[in-house]
Amino acid sequence: MGIIAPKSMRLCDFMEDSLDRTGKQIRESTHDECRYAMNHLIEVVGNIDYQKVTLKHGELYRHETK
Repeated sequence: MGIIAPKSMRLCDFMEDSLDRTGKQIRESTHDECRYAMNHLIEVVGNIDYQKVTLKHGELYRHETK
């Protein structure tokens, strides 16, 4: 039925794609918060493929934001 598997993307590309797709549906301040959080995640775990993000990466991120 034409199922397309998600393409591989680094976190920085995923962030830009997500924000582009969101467009004007969210406030500019929300865009800024999302960008800040994702850039911090990238600092903590590296610019890895978004499909490779694990719970451990999330735990590292949360530990670093305290």
